[in-house]
Amino acid sequence: MKLCLLGIIQGLTEFLPVSSSGHLVLAQQFLGVHIPGISLEITLHLATLLAIFVYFNRNLLEIFDFKNQPLKQNLLLLLVVGSIPAGIAGGLGAERIEALFEGIKAPSIFLLLNGLILSTSLLAREKRDDVTIWDALLIGSAQALAILPGISRSGSTITMALLLGLRRERAFRFSFYLSIPAILGASLLDMLKEGWTPNQNYLLPFILSFAFGLFALYLLKNVVLRGKLAYFGIYTALLGLTALILAG
Repeated sequence: MKLCLLGIIQGLTEFLPVSSSGHLVLAQQFLGVHIPGISLEITLHLATLLAIFVYFNRNLLEIFDFKNQPLKQNLLLLLVVGSIPAGIAGGLGAERIEALFEGIKAPSIFLLLNGLILSTSLLAREKRDDVTIWDALLIGSAQALAILPGISRSGSTITMALLLGLRRERAFRFSFYLSIPAILGASLLDMLKEGWTPNQNYLLPFILSFAFGLFALYLLKNVVLRGKLAYFGIYTALLGLTALILAG
């Protein structure tokens, strides 16, 4: 039952701008779930990655549309550039970042910070659809910040894209295109470093994570297009504050 609950939490919070890492740390602490290794974590991340492929399906082909995209606006190039900051941050600060997942205090503080980040989306003004290399680098830097437990990857990247003037639909889509190499790369590295053992007990959590992840994508797109992203900031700020109080 607790594994299924973790699967649901992962599916919802991986895509909603509330930080899956922060929620999973708090959930494991308060539910008393301590699972050795990272096989479950990898399994749930692969489930949410599958949700992205199913949700965007044929739209993903635009990444490889080299004929109709100028070189500086080629999506594949932009995704490569946007992935550099997270790759550097993950490589240089892996051990220090992992230590932040051990307790409640750090994720709670970062959840408060996440609320502040999302609130800045109210300052955004839509101007354009074209993503530049500079845009990709800045959005990628926001993604790198989301390595910290409590900082939402989707929230930080979409907010950055909106602040740079991208239209909401484009900001939403580019954010999740950028998440594909991030999730896939992190999962593969974890597999190589820690190993991954398929477990039949993880099948139902995998299905739940996929299903709720797909639902979260539909919900988030609606929220972004309506300009209501900051509402999630209120939630994460209150959650972070509550967790700090409960942790004493």
